[in-house]
Amino acid sequence: MKLIIKKYFFIVFVFFVFLIKALVQLDPDFGWHVRLGEIISQNGIPSFDPFSYTMASYPFVDHEWFTNLLLFYLHNALGQLGLAILFTALLLMITLIVFRNNFFTNSFTLALLFLFLATLLPYFGIRPQVQSWLFLSILLCLLEEKIYKKFYWVIPLLSLWWANVHGSFAILIAVLLIDFSVKSYLKKRVLVKRLLVLFISLLATFITPYFYRSWWEVYMQVTDSALRWRIQEWRPSFMFFSLPFIFYLAMYLIALKTSWRELPKEIIIISLFFFIQAISSTRHVPLWAITATPIIFFSFKAFRKQVFKVKFGKQRLDLAGRVFLAISILIFVAQTALSLLSARSTSESVFYPQKAVEFMQDNGFEGRAFSLYAWGGYLLWKEPDKKVYIDGRMPSWRYNNAPVGETNNAMEDYLNILKGDKDFNEEADKYNIEYVLLPRENNSKGIIEKLSMLIKPKKDEDFSIYEYLLNNGWDIVYGDEVSVIYQRKLKPGL
Repeated sequence: MKLIIKKYFFIVFVFFVFLIKALVQLDPDFGWHVRLGEIISQNGIPSFDPFSYTMASYPFVDHEWFTNLLLFYLHNALGQLGLAILFTALLLMITLIVFRNNFFTNSFTLALLFLFLATLLPYFGIRPQVQSWLFLSILLCLLEEKIYKKFYWVIPLLSLWWANVHGSFAILIAVLLIDFSVKSYLKKRVLVKRLLVLFISLLATFITPYFYRSWWEVYMQVTDSALRWRIQEWRPSFMFFSLPFIFYLAMYLIALKTSWRELPKEIIIISLFFFIQAISSTRHVPLWAITATPIIFFSFKAFRKQVFKVKFGKQRLDLAGRVFLAISILIFVAQTALSLLSARSTSESVFYPQKAVEFMQDNGFEGRAFSLYAWGGYLLWKEPDKKVYIDGRMPSWRYNNAPVGETNNAMEDYLNILKGDKDFNEEADKYNIEYVLLPRENNSKGIIEKLSMLIKPKKDEDFSIYEYLLNNGWDIVYGDEVSVIYQRKLKPGL
């Protein structure tokens, strides 16, 4: 009875932590997801960019079109709280799948559960990529031999769904390819059923409104080497300090070293594939943690059998498990505090130009505005009749046939403006920009600076976009504790 009470208490506690983070933090991309869902509900799925004035002719691929549609309807019906509850429920489903055979069996598994959740917490929110965590968990479960024999037909259906709700659908094909290749190699023959499942799953990824162009969008991101240095969550993991990740990585490496001979080789290769992805880009850490957990469990169970053969081994292991549990709880609590603090610093009232947008609406501001990459989605959400210079969909967009009046690479132009390598007034003339919306200058440091894309290699003269605007025909017409609005002066004779 006490164990049941502890289980429910733990579930409620974890649910509350993740719920608060999802509720407080406003993801920079949330706004454009909802707006795209609204456009799809009214006008159908767009083929060209509906939001930017810099790349309006770009052949836009909304590989999350169905997710965006659902977010629009669910946000209207449930609000932010309802969405936070829904995404937290997805997180609990992920946890139950990954730990399905090891839930509260001993102190070690409970400690591992705390570390696993602490590793995922910094990346959690009302974000479509949480779905990819769930889909990967389901896929790994389906690939287990006993389950695969009965439910292999589910995998192509999962592929079809995944390809229409999130651009990470290529993960499924990569995992199936590794699984098929390794098992066929070890058995010295082609596994026809697995090859057919792989082939049909691949075909299913083309059953989208964009056909083959969904893969083209994947290719654009994979080949964009600059992406991992420009966007914070795409940067390599070694650029950030995460105690849960360090602990989980240490356990993973120990498990590999001690049990690699006995472990299923396809599981090892799959986990190493995601480990490389996690090292190259911090946003992939949750995917790696999901694939690493079965390996850690396998190694622990093998170690546990050996320890039980030693005199007083069980008692010593139980004591070590309780110590490890205490350490894991402390790490989870510390990570919770850091994550909730980070969530607060990226909430709507603290991070986004909420008051500035209200000021512009109240005073009938017309014309185009230039603003931050990280604010683009918010502005599209709050000012649906206006377009933006750049938003979170566009860091990898590039092509060579932009029409007159547009650009081939908005991100490159954006970065060059903030570095001073591109004259902003020339851009303002090109796009008829009348307003500039930026963070207040003394707020452009720390997390706001990072998320606002203001960390750049500066020129020798230490260029400041703020000084440039004031010295080149722009006046401050509004300011608050978060943001400031610049308006261009009328040119002489106008």
